[in-house]
Amino acid sequence: MSDHGPHVNPGFWLHHAYLAWRAACEARLGETTYPQFNILSAISLSAEPPTQQQAADAARMDRKMASKLIATLEDRALVARVPDPADARARRLRLTEAGREVLRSCIAAARQADAEVFGTDPDSDRLLGQLRAIAERRTPPS
Repeated sequence: MSDHGPHVNPGFWLHHAYLAWRAACEARLGETTYPQFNILSAISLSAEPPTQQQAADAARMDRKMASKLIATLEDRALVARVPDPADARARRLRLTEAGREVLRSCIAAARQADAEVFGTDPDSDRLLGQLRAIAERRTPPS
């Protein structure tokens, strides 16, 4: 291999590693897509039931995509829109019991994909730290 071209770029390999991980994850998610898993996770990690915009921001996706995903999850009875106690016009999101069950299953699927793609050796902890540092520098979409 030469010392130039995309194969020497870490971003190139990060992208391809992500594609391998996502394929391994989606193969285990059943009828839940990875973006749906992402929004379920964002809702579950919020200290208070989030608004749709807060869930979109936490999932790092644009509002329109989040809206479509939330509508699908609501149709599947995995997410419910509940009144905002501070604003009668607003709605907040919460996972239903079925949504929590699906999320638990998705988390298990993601852990299996992690082990398959990244392995379980001590270097995987170092990689996790590096990836987390990169992700935390990213600003959410506006």
